[in-house]
Amino acid sequence: MDGGTALLKASAQRLRYWDITDGQIAELERTRQVKRTMEIYSTSRRHCSPQGRI
Repeated sequence: MDGGTALLKASAQRLRYWDITDGQIAELERTRQVKRTMEIYSTSRRHCSPQGRI
């Protein structure tokens, strides 16, 4: 595995640690466009307040 491939895999894994979906990661790879904001999906059915933004 070359350095570029290793970096891509490591970057995808870091996004997964933040619970970014595989679909969102695939979209980043496909479009190569970084967005300023993105949706974060909750694992619970409760309402998520926007006050908890990072």
